[in-house]
Amino acid sequence: MDALILYCGTGGGHMAAGYALKEELESRGHKADLLDPYDLGSKNW
Repeated sequence: MDALILYCGTGGGHMAAGYALKEELESRGHKADLLDPYDLGSKNW
């Protein structure tokens, strides 16, 4: 299974939960990626 974990980088708790979920999924043999969608709007294209 592939998983995309969205989190909000406004606080450490959101990131910690995302990383914990990613770690657990990967320990079970799944692929997981983390993404803060708000980072996408802050780039100068």
